[in-house]
Amino acid sequence: MVYDIGDVLPQIQSLLPDLKRLFGEPSRSPQSNDGAALLIGYLTNAVPLRSWETIQIQNGRKLAILASPTRHEEIDGLVRALHRLSDVAVVMNARLYEVDRAFFTKQVAPLFPQDKSVEERPALVPIDSTVLKAITQQKCLLKSEDNKIRPRQTASFLSQQSVVRFAAGPHPTNNDQALMETALTGVSFEVRPLVSPDRRYLRLQIGQQVVQVVGIDKVKTLDGPSGKEVERPNLRKASLTATIEIPDGLPILMPVAYRPPGKDNADKVWLLVARPFIWIEEEVQEIRKGGGNLTPQSVWDSEVPKEESPRPAILWPINDE
Repeated sequence: MVYDIGDVLPQIQSLLPDLKRLFGEPSRSPQSNDGAALLIGYLTNAVPLRSWETIQIQNGRKLAILASPTRHEEIDGLVRALHRLSDVAVVMNARLYEVDRAFFTKQVAPLFPQDKSVEERPALVPIDSTVLKAITQQKCLLKSEDNKIRPRQTASFLSQQSVVRFAAGPHPTNNDQALMETALTGVSFEVRPLVSPDRRYLRLQIGQQVVQVVGIDKVKTLDGPSGKEVERPNLRKASLTATIEIPDGLPILMPVAYRPPGKDNADKVWLLVARPFIWIEEEVQEIRKGGGNLTPQSVWDSEVPKEESPRPAILWPINDE
């Protein structure tokens, strides 16, 4: 029998914890990081082949296996389970909004009360339909791409950055010109998602990285023959990470630490809003067959789900590295 694993192989590294759970820990660690070699190592550990049974790799995406019917039943079940796992992804479905300080103080700040036990405020919170509607009526600066992020994969999902140019020193071939260099300023976000076993909840570890230009300093060169002044950007860098557990499709809100430059923006605040949802390819195909369609925009426009009370206990993977 021939098993097509072409869609699974690019995800093998992120699926390693699932491979260990489904196939068992190999008695000998695979010596290769090649996806097919890793998969075969785990597969043959779970289903030991007899001396006459063989495996071939065809076109780098198919396993041609000669084995007994009983062995094929075991292999087929494991391969199907692996396909179901690789079928799952998360779409962050995020927007970057700009609001004025008065709106932030009235609508957003109360959502982030200070935790007196730890003397700090949460960095990330779920929001309801009322707050979502109020924010989405403000200025939208940027929408995320429709990237599908695999569970346990750390990936960037939204960034707004500007290029700052500065004279870094004399030009190596023309002293009348300056050697121009660049620096990136702005904010970027990354996420590491987990999907609950019942595919109804998400655990999101979201990181925010900020680079802000405080000013451009002028300094004298010590090694240049001309002794001209050069520029050095004075950058303020900050980062924070927060984790949240939410039902599939629930909106979340995160204030942005970046402050847009310029006097006109002194009263402006940026906000990250997202409606992350679980993408299951098999279910999406069934929806399309029925004449429907699932898109990030359709989720964004959909009714905000209500959280179960009390929230069901979720057995998140213990070993999720």
